[in-house]
Amino acid sequence: MTKIPFNPDDHVPLSVYMEVGAEAEFVRLRVRKELAEYVAGSGGGILAARWTDGAVALEAPASYDPETGEALVRSGGGGTVVLVSPLFRNEFPITTGWNSSLNEGRGGADESGADGIGELRIDPATGSVVSVLNIRDEDDDSPYLFATARLALLPDRPDGSAERTPGFGRYIGDAYSLHAVTEEAALKLSADCLEATGYPVLLRNAAASGGEPLLEGAPLFQLVNNERIASAEGAASLAAFLLPPGWRRSAPETGPLREAGTGVGANPSANPTAYPILFTGYYDQNENVYLHCGLPLLKAIGRAMEKTGQGVVGIVWNGGGSIGTRTQQPSAYSLLNSLFRTARERYHADSEAVVSVGGSRGGLTSLIAAANPIADGYKVRYALCYGVPLSLYGPEEELLNVSYPARWEALSSDMGLRFAWRPGWRDEEGHSAEQRYWRNTFGTSDEARIAERFHPGSARLLGALRRAGTRVWLNSSTHDPFTAFWPALEWVRRARGAGIPLRHEIGYRHGHNNSTDLYENASLCLEALAHGTEPTNEAESMGAAELMDGTKRTNGTELLNATKPMIAAEPMKEGTAHYRRTSEAAEEWRKTEEFVPASQPVFFEGPKLAVAGLPAALSVYGPKGGRYRLLIRPDGEDGRGASCGLGGLSELDGLGEMGGMDEEDAKSEEPLVLMEGAFPEAEGLEIGYAKRLWQVPAAFAGRTFRYELSYCADAETVAEAAVGGGGGEAMTEAGWTFVAPEGVPFPGADTPRRPTLKVLAEAPDFTGGQWLAETMSNFIGWGLSEA
Repeated sequence: MTKIPFNPDDHVPLSVYMEVGAEAEFVRLRVRKELAEYVAGSGGGILAARWTDGAVALEAPASYDPETGEALVRSGGGGTVVLVSPLFRNEFPITTGWNSSLNEGRGGADESGADGIGELRIDPATGSVVSVLNIRDEDDDSPYLFATARLALLPDRPDGSAERTPGFGRYIGDAYSLHAVTEEAALKLSADCLEATGYPVLLRNAAASGGEPLLEGAPLFQLVNNERIASAEGAASLAAFLLPPGWRRSAPETGPLREAGTGVGANPSANPTAYPILFTGYYDQNENVYLHCGLPLLKAIGRAMEKTGQGVVGIVWNGGGSIGTRTQQPSAYSLLNSLFRTARERYHADSEAVVSVGGSRGGLTSLIAAANPIADGYKVRYALCYGVPLSLYGPEEELLNVSYPARWEALSSDMGLRFAWRPGWRDEEGHSAEQRYWRNTFGTSDEARIAERFHPGSARLLGALRRAGTRVWLNSSTHDPFTAFWPALEWVRRARGAGIPLRHEIGYRHGHNNSTDLYENASLCLEALAHGTEPTNEAESMGAAELMDGTKRTNGTELLNATKPMIAAEPMKEGTAHYRRTSEAAEEWRKTEEFVPASQPVFFEGPKLAVAGLPAALSVYGPKGGRYRLLIRPDGEDGRGASCGLGGLSELDGLGEMGGMDEEDAKSEEPLVLMEGAFPEAEGLEIGYAKRLWQVPAAFAGRTFRYELSYCADAETVAEAAVGGGGGEAMTEAGWTFVAPEGVPFPGADTPRRPTLKVLAEAPDFTGGQWLAETMSNFIGWGLSEA
């Protein structure tokens, strides 16, 4: 198979691409048996398309067996060959909804447009699809981040002048995609899908933009690009619909699993003869489909079909905009209603049997879709929500903070303002960057109103989630440079308190990454929908001693199953599951294993680089009721021994709140306690945590410190140790455990693993590449963890 596919005269490639040479007279290619039968039954034929010297020629194969789909193609002439049929023609170009001739050459939204601002193309060196896009304002002194004077990325103002920045209800890439798609990039999606599922993809544009009619009963995927989805209030968005092999506008063919319906337990589907839905939402629409979400969605549908024999309609949505929104805006609720109504009425999808899935903004979109307070005509049965940035809802004083180094660039881009990252920045109306971001997103900067009306943990949204009967699969990781971990804990507490079925997966030191495979788990949920009940837990049926791969499960921290997690046998087992990295090697950081901790692992989230005079958010996590102490000491001291344990710190007690700290204290070479106390035992909270904002002293500028985190099980342990100890230092240290300094989040065992804190004298460019490179690695933030 070649790295870069060619376009065989717009025919759908039905086999793998094969490079041919002179070593054999023929090459053997095969079409899937169902495709061969469909072609034969429709009176079509199979041809070989050959690409040589930049030209395509169609020829009859030397031989072809319509019963097996196998063809022999002559090697003579060389080049690259693939099998096609005149029955299946792709529709090129892929639409974008952008017309570059509008607005005096500045371009603009046009439903049938196919022009590109940027482009998705194949990198010849790697064979991978890459994005090429330049929409930045090239004037480094301009306050505007995007070239909205050169490009009409936003509708012009009523007076005809260019709108320079996104605002409330005004987002870049709402009803158009920023990316054109080359034919090769689009065909790579089909080739990858064929390799993964056995089915190719037929590419179509939406009917409103002149798309060709869809095929019924054809054994291949059909991808409908850039369907415009609008709300009654005038908001617009784009969606792609992925129709399964064998799709029909009427009832799917009845099979053993079709007869079972598509309901979950006691909640049968309202339409058991329609196709269930696998839904995801992310950023720019064509980029979503052809770079990020399209292939994983196709694979998940293919896996579910292989297990159940039941087709699934996939939906990829842009959430109402590429830039300026993260699908939090109020218009998203009504757009979701329109989206699922379109799926139901146009593509024969069962809008009462939805599995939503996504990570990061996609995880938030999945949750918003499930918790839509004005949902009309659809229900999400399973919501798989990975890496949800719940910190975007507040508190305001933590929204932009050195402990979450990736957020400055994200929020500045959303606002389209180059210098909004600067400390103390205000817009022309006097709003801070945090307030401006919220006003663009929610139409208000009132934190209490946001918490009440829009927060996924509000009674309004949790009530909608409970009424829908949604089962939520939440995957959140510690040391995420986009969001603190504690908002996920609070959401879990509120959701469980509201009676919402929930699985919470915790990935330790995994940052803004997924510790389990979200699309594989979505496929398991689709299987559950097909069966009408959840599959049994194979691991539990083997007894407590042995699991699927023969490993043991105890109350310690032994590996459950590193290569194929136990959860693969059971969708949505409620409770909390813990995952850790299997190796510290830089190239293996993505690999995780599930483990059962004897007690809650202790960890800390904080900055790697702080700025003198600016606040730093600190948060410590551990077993409820246990004691903790977080301190810093000037870097260079011996990290252990009598001189640096807990002894000798009594004179610094109280500095956890920095009360009374003066210039001399800040210059001291003594260790400084940042936080200490007992983890709260709040009802319903699965992990104890404490947090605070630390105003970094100006006198710390230019200095480097080392974090030290220690804990004990509970206050009684400390008291007993003190009574039984020999006094002095031993009394203070007895019963306490130190988190190893090697437990920093960054992967890579060959570099020094030291939990350092460097304090800068002045704020750097928080959106710049150097800041991001120094404060996170593989989208993993900073701190310490014993797991």
